Parts: sequence; structure tokens; C-alpha cells
Amino acid sequence: MFYGTHRPAPIAWLSAAWLGPVLLLGLLGVDGLVHAQQETERARLVGLVTDRLAQAPAVAAEIIIPSLDRRSLTNEEGWFTLEDLPPGEYVVEVRYLGLRSEEYEVFLPRGTTRVDFQITAPPFELEELVVEIRMYRALKLQDFERRRHRESGFFIDREEIEESSPLFISDLLRGIPGVRVEWTMEGNVRLTMGHGLSACEPDLYIDGSPSHAARINDWLPNLIEAVEIYNRGFDRPQEFYSSTNRCGAILLWTRERM
Repeated sequence: MFYGTHRPAPIAWLSAAWLGPVLLLGLLGVDGLVHAQQETERARLVGLVTDRLAQAPAVAAEIIIPSLDRRSLTNEEGWFTLEDLPPGEYVVEVRYLGLRSEEYEVFLPRGTTRVDFQITAPPFELEELVVEIRMYRALKLQDFERRRHRESGFFIDREEIEESSPLFISDLLRGIPGVRVEWTMEGNVRLTMGHGLSACEPDLYIDGSPSHAARINDWLPNLIEAVEIYNRGFDRPQEFYSSTNRCGAILLWTRERM
């Protein structure tokens, strides 16, 4: 018991210099701060690709960094983005219409770097190519509709993609039974099918062809016409059967852009 006017000394308050970091730790947590620090240490490449002769955006041009096995496609306005890259000097390959590629040396410091590319379309009769691509994709989408009515799987068409307004293609897979979508600390998405020890990574097909190097989010949602998901290996159609991967498969069908 205390008598007189003497009282215990009050607990010292945190100084203003410490208040900011303490509040930030409380809001973000240690993991959030670590993640934010890691993001500032990575590089991001954005840019615009144009057709040198037509002086117009190069739609669906492919931007590739071979040494990192990373790629992206330009959107309707010719823009592309490659996220979460280690800083350094790289050779960037730009492919247009699948027939011509040009290489550029690019240095990527930490943070966002914009680099614009100009590429020349290959010298051929464009009208013949457009007709051929349209016929090819029309046949492929006929197969999509056939499997949609006969096969076991999950099917998403263009109308459903627009209704969902996904930020990434992987967003369309959330909620599909047996499919798990996880984001890694590096900012990449990891897809698995199955549960526990039986979980495995599905094969990815682009316009019917296997794509071993690409990631599902390398394609923007507005470039995709339809998606097929087979969450079990034995559900895969015969033409997409794999003897080396008994996991499921994801099929992306790109939109006709010309």
C-alpha cells in the first residue's frame, strides 16, 4: 500500500519513431513485410509490341526469355507483362504470327522496366493465313463442343469467361472438384489435382498441343476462347492421353484475333 503522493512510474510509451513500424507489423505481419521486401528485389518487364510495317499493335505476339523459360502473349492493344523475374541481363525473343522471331538484349534492374519492341510480319499472303487459322480453330472448337456433350470433364466457353471476368486464367479453376490453385512466394501459380500423396500436376495443352514450358497464366483471359479441365487421368480424351503423366489435363483454346 502506498501513502502520500508517491506513485509508481508510468509505463513508458513507444516513441513516434517506433510507432510506424509497430503499426505496420500489426497490419501486415512479418510474412507480409518479407513478401513486400521480396517483391522489391524482383524485376518486372512490361512493354508494347508493334508491327513495324503496319504501324499497329502486334496482337498475340509471344515474348520469351529462354534462359528463364518464361513467356507472355500480347493483348488486343499489343501490351505484355512478365512478372517476378530475377534482375539481370537477358536475351528476349519476340515471335509474331508464329513464323518470325527477333532477339533483343535487355537489362532488368529491380522494379518495373518498360521496353517496347517493333517486329516485322513475315512476307506472305496474309489472307491465306487468316483463312487457314480460322478453319483450323473452327474444327478445334467443334471438337470442344463434341467432348462437352460426351466426355467427363469441366468445360468453360467464352460466354462463361466473360461472365466471370477473371483476372487470371487460373481463377476459372477455383471451385472445380479435385483442382487446387496455390500461389507460391515467387508469385507463380501452382496447380495440382487429387489429394494428399496422390496429388499431381496436370498437363497443359494450348490449341491441342502440349505446352511443357509455359504456365497457365502466361495467357490473358481475353485471349482464351474455351477451357477444358480433366481432373483425373482416366477422364482425359484419347487424343490427349499421356503414358508418362497419369494426372489430369487442362486444355486452353485461344481466340481468333485476325
